[in-house]
Amino acid sequence: MAEVGEPAAEHMTFTVTKTSEGYVQPAEMTPSGSLTLDWIRRYPTHRRLVDSLHIYKHGQNPAEVICEALAQALVPYYPIAGRIVQMEGCEPRIECTGEGVWFVAAFANYSLADVNYLERPIMLEQNDILPYTELETSPANTLMMIQVTKFTCGGFLIGVRFNHASADGLGLAQVISAIGDLIF
Repeated sequence: MAEVGEPAAEHMTFTVTKTSEGYVQPAEMTPSGSLTLDWIRRYPTHRRLVDSLHIYKHGQNPAEVICEALAQALVPYYPIAGRIVQMEGCEPRIECTGEGVWFVAAFANYSLADVNYLERPIMLEQNDILPYTELETSPANTLMMIQVTKFTCGGFLIGVRFNHASADGLGLAQVISAIGDLIF
């Protein structure tokens, strides 16, 4: 039960405001070229974005810090800054273009406790906590998108959308770990 003068979480209006968005490119020049997808990753069913949420109880300027670390991590993990392309009559491949990873910084008008640290049932819309783009790049061709949402409690959420054709869950974990290593 909420205290007098405090709204119950289930009656709150949860608002997430995107404060900035755009591509984060590698911090240094990276090799160009094409990488062939293995046979299983060529299937259209594997060319989809997989969602992942990572919750942290505190962090100073998380969007800024993660954005900078991401740019550094994209140097050794440069294929992620590219796109999946498929010319007519050819197999799909990763084109190492250095275009970057779509990155969104956002602010939520509530605390993580207000939404029960995103335990089920999740009280937030997927569009609020995961990155989406209205750009000409198809999500099926994008390799990674990240949204960092800061909450009023000082905690933050990293919402990741990763193209399964470029790597599996272990590969995603390796990239996220590399970003984290560059922060500390």
